[in-house]
Formats: sequence, structure tokens, C-alpha cells
Amino acid sequence: MENNKYILGLDLGVNNVGYSVMLADSKKIIKKGVRLFSQANEAEERRIARNTRRRLKRRENRVNETLQLFKSIDFPNEITIEPELLNKRVKGLKEKLEPQEIVNIIYYFMMHRGYIPFGDEERTLVKLNGLLPCEYYLNKWQEIGKYRALEEVVNHQDLKKEMIAFLKSQTKYYPKLIEI
Repeated sequence: MENNKYILGLDLGVNNVGYSVMLADSKKIIKKGVRLFSQANEAEERRIARNTRRRLKRRENRVNETLQLFKSIDFPNEITIEPELLNKRVKGLKEKLEPQEIVNIIYYFMMHRGYIPFGDEERTLVKLNGLLPCEYYLNKWQEIGKYRALEEVVNHQDLKKEMIAFLKSQTKYYPKLIEI
């Protein structure tokens, strides 16, 4: 048996390892090569899917818990289709609405909570000029016949102001709303 000493050389890369084996005394390369590894899956795809699942689960929990609160004050705890939701939102700022209409509007607020800017995102925020979002959108509807799919977005804080004004108005007619 030979008593040769070997030198092992490694070149570690991100998705490969280069290697060479040589004799220590003569420096002769006796073997060399590269071992390629399959490219790793990006964690971003899994992270996006996980965040989507969490976001949808939080939304589902938010809706279910709010419907349970409505049930606790003897309001309807189901969502119905509201064809005149925008008009009802504006009307609800000054006039009494039916309990089902209130539930539908609050459900809308839970599902559409407004735009919250993140980092360097470029979005055009609506300039409300003292109006609440529902009043602004009703004006848009009357001016151009649409209020959705516009390039501008409503800030989360503006929708929050509308929700507070809406609830303040409706608690005059339904004091139990204060409980939730």
C-alpha cells in the first residue's frame, strides 16, 4: 500500500462545490471537478403564501367576531347584498338606518380598510377637501359615473374618520351600538 499524502482543495460556491485532489509531494492533480446543486427554492414564494393565509385568516376572524358582537346586541349577524351601499353610507352620517344596513356598512369597512402607505410605494392619495370618503366617492359617481378603479386611493385614516362619524350618528338611534 502506498503512503502518499494528498492535498484536497475546495472552492465553495452558492450552488456548487469545486474540488481537486493532488499528490502532496509531486503536486500532481489526480482528480478535479465540480459538484452542482439544484437551485434552492426562493423563500419569498413560501413567505408570500404564508402571509396571504394569515391575512385571510385575520380577516375571517375579524368578520366573525364582529358578527358575534352584533348578535350580542340583537342586530342581524349576517351580511346581505346592499346595492346602494355608497348612498347608505352618506345617508347614515345624518339619518337613521335599519340595523341590517348598519351591519352591511360596518362589514364594508372591515373588508376595505383603506390604503396604508408602505415604504417607497407610489400611490396618489385622494384629496378630500373636508369631505368624508363616502361623500367624495358619491360626488365622483355623480360627476363621472364611476368611483371604483380610479388611480387614487383613500388613506386609512380618512376611512377611520368616516367610520367614527357614521357610528356617532347611528348611536343616537341605536344606543346599544356603544356596547360594541
